[in-house]
Amino acid sequence: MIPLDKVKNIIQKYETLEKELSLEANDKKLFVKKSKEYASLKEVINEAKFYVNFENEKKSLENIINDKKSEEEMINLAKSEMSALERKYENYQNKIKIFLLPKDEADLKNPNSHDMINKKLKIKQEEYKTTVYVKDLKKTLVEKWGLSDDSNNIILFGKDGKVLYSVDGEFTESQVQELINVIKLSL
Repeated sequence: MIPLDKVKNIIQKYETLEKELSLEANDKKLFVKKSKEYASLKEVINEAKFYVNFENEKKSLENIINDKKSEEEMINLAKSEMSALERKYENYQNKIKIFLLPKDEADLKNPNSHDMINKKLKIKQEEYKTTVYVKDLKKTLVEKWGLSDDSNNIILFGKDGKVLYSVDGEFTESQVQELINVIKLSL
């Protein structure tokens, strides 16, 4: 779970920048900097607002579900909405987590340097919402964990944070089966 104050800070910063950008800009460099930050925040602002209001929405639906006076049709509708709300919450939580990851200095200096990778990862993240993709541009994981550089590395973590399975480089069919078995055993 993401601390609520971090998500509220996203909303507050977005609203502050929105007000500042609507005022006349004398310093063009500062205006450009704030515009870039505003555009970045705009990517997750709807998700952040939803995330902040999630508990209230959930309580409203729970009240309908638990109210003895509610009609069965209303209860079923509320249950259906609750299920959709919780799925949306998980998806938005993942998007916010990715947004809150520290930005790589290379990306900040040259935003076009990794556009192709970023676009592909964004597409994959939308497709596989519970998977976390990590770019190790500073080679931290390569150096500290001994992973192969410029290669695919698949690491499966347990709920306790321990590594359950790891594959470096090419992923063979037998390794896929091993990984599936490890996942099944850890469920």
